[in-house]
Amino acid sequence: MIRVTRDKDELGDVPFIGFYVWMPRPIEDEATVCGYQVSHERKAGIDCFRQRTPIWIPVAQAFENACRDAKAQGISAIWIKDPYRLFDVEPWVRQGLIDQF
Repeated sequence: MIRVTRDKDELGDVPFIGFYVWMPRPIEDEATVCGYQVSHERKAGIDCFRQRTPIWIPVAQAFENACRDAKAQGISAIWIKDPYRLFDVEPWVRQGLIDQF
């Protein structure tokens, strides 16, 4: 099961996929929350991130892609960077698809 946290410090040295949530400027009063993945590496004690997916994907679809990719790569954790709390991860927790820290 994939463990998910919004606090990167809880991950320690566990390999994880970064998942960024953002909202582009609303157009015609419609705002879409988007998400994208970043890969994480630790080099000389420094966290290095690299964008892995397009940034314009709706957040639910992007999160499902991140979960699928984590499982495929044998990565057991996803760190969600969502400072404005635009994305509700609870539906995935209730369905038993992920485990929230």
